[in-house]
Amino acid sequence: VRMGAPPWRETFLAFLALRKELLARCPDAEYFDLRYRDRIVAKRCAEPAAARTSGAGGTGGN
Repeated sequence: VRMGAPPWRETFLAFLALRKELLARCPDAEYFDLRYRDRIVAKRCAEPAAARTSGAGGTGGN
């Protein structure tokens, strides 16, 4: 959990109340960022490099 400067108590309590819903909506979240007013941002785990480069599309070089 990342939190901004105080007062953060209300934001953290809201986060705790939403834990089950957040887990259901973002099961692969690496962390939750509570620094922004009136929102909780979920950060997903980074994809392994192999998964990013093996997909279709490539670089489209000549």
